[in-house]
Amino acid sequence: MLTARVSSLKQQLRSTKPSICVERAKLATEAYKTFFNQPPALFRAHLLKHLLRNKKVIINDGELIVGNLGSKYRSAPVFPEYGANWMIREIDQFETRGTDPLSISEGEKEELLEILKGWEGCGFSEIAESYLEERTLDAEKAGVLTVALE
Repeated sequence: MLTARVSSLKQQLRSTKPSICVERAKLATEAYKTFFNQPPALFRAHLLKHLLRNKKVIINDGELIVGNLGSKYRSAPVFPEYGANWMIREIDQFETRGTDPLSISEGEKEELLEILKGWEGCGFSEIAESYLEERTLDAEKAGVLTVALE
């Protein structure tokens, strides 16, 4: 038998539609603009510091262990430094896709697209893809293999 607290948490989890969180993308972009000229290890350290100092902390009623990745309950943060191109292509399908649909308001969508356009072509997946041989890219396009950089 579930306690009242656990039943309430279960109901909240089931009744909340997963969504996109723009906050991390915005904070990562701010850090990048400030620390882009630092060596990678220092940049990552500054990014973490900026995230921890500026991220919204959410503590929901009934939680014994608190902490969250997103700024909203059941939200997915965006990591633009790993790749923005795929999100730009697919953002209009997030709410209707068959696997893991995520809600996003029109205002959040506009804000996220603005952020992602600044990362277009310079995320990890785009840089890594630029090092692949042409025959590897051809094999991926033909469906022979999946490189899975995005």
